[in-house]
Amino acid sequence: MRILFCLAGQRLREQWNKAAALIDLGAHEVTILHVVDDSLVATIDAVQHYGLPRRVGTEREARMQQALQEAGRRIIAEALAAAHSAGVPATGLVRRGQPSTVILQVAAEIGAEVIILGRQHPGLEGKILGGVCRFVVDQAPCTVVVLR
Repeated sequence: MRILFCLAGQRLREQWNKAAALIDLGAHEVTILHVVDDSLVATIDAVQHYGLPRRVGTEREARMQQALQEAGRRIIAEALAAAHSAGVPATGLVRRGQPSTVILQVAAEIGAEVIILGRQHPGLEGKILGGVCRFVVDQAPCTVVVLR
């Protein structure tokens, strides 16, 4: 079975352990995905524009995008270390874009049969799903597991 494990980077080990308790990850083909959300830099630019007299600027925007990419690579490296230490020969991907859309695109690319999502804000009223989780659960053509 092909599994797409999507990580935002928060509580990574905890999410890995929860998924491993549910599914024998070592018996399946696992791809670990982290999506760098491009909208973060645009949001920072808008906030700075309205809060300060100048915008972020092209050079600073490029540095911010690079920092987000590097953070994504660190998240994937940590996730792969956890997978490999558990005996799971996983592969890692870092992509840029709108997270819910990218998750569905990668799921289609690899032919995922299961998508595992870790909720970013598990305490958010304890009952509701965030926008990314809700979109993926509603639109995915395969089983979706949401870790709490």
